[in-house]
Amino acid sequence: MNIDLIVIGAGPAGLSAALYCARWCNSVVVVETGARGNLRRAGEHIPPAGLSEVAQVGLDKLLADERLG
Repeated sequence: MNIDLIVIGAGPAGLSAALYCARWCNSVVVVETGARGNLRRAGEHIPPAGLSEVAQVGLDKLLADERLG
């Protein structure tokens, strides 16, 4: 697997960086480690209007993690 960019942190700044860079990179990976006992969803801080932008660049699968239900 070729990875062009790794973004550490799936908070607002990390996902904004990933969205911005995904326009020019073929493969962007977002890595997040949550605090123990405090599960967070990638993109939980994205307003509903921004979700279509996430889908347009192909990162919407990051938001659909069934393990975090």
